[in-house]
Amino acid sequence: MQRLFSTFPNGWPGRGLALLRLTVALPLLRESISFICGMTHSPPLIVDLLSLTGAGLLVVGLWTPIGAGLQIALELWPAITNARFVNEHGVLVMVGFALLVLGPGAWSIDAKLFGRKRIELGRT
Repeated sequence: MQRLFSTFPNGWPGRGLALLRLTVALPLLRESISFICGMTHSPPLIVDLLSLTGAGLLVVGLWTPIGAGLQIALELWPAITNARFVNEHGVLVMVGFALLVLGPGAWSIDAKLFGRKRIELGRT
């Protein structure tokens, strides 16, 4: 998994990537929660479950490339099914692609599991 990312930036860049992950995940969460609460008529249940899964992965920063890929596919879903595709979907596809390319950042579970580790050798 580490080979998918060049670095896991910390500091302000890491905070920016965490904010980017939340920005991408919130629309997915909004749609899936509104369907679960019965407020809207949504696409099939599997689409909502994938949406909820992708958003959860992005929020915590676990398997970020998979979460971003799910988000991209779900935002392209209206274009594929000839439903109403608005500019918001296009923007979220581009932001999701940027997240896919940049990686999760240091404020993620991916960084803890797959990030670079410093190994200090003892002095003899």
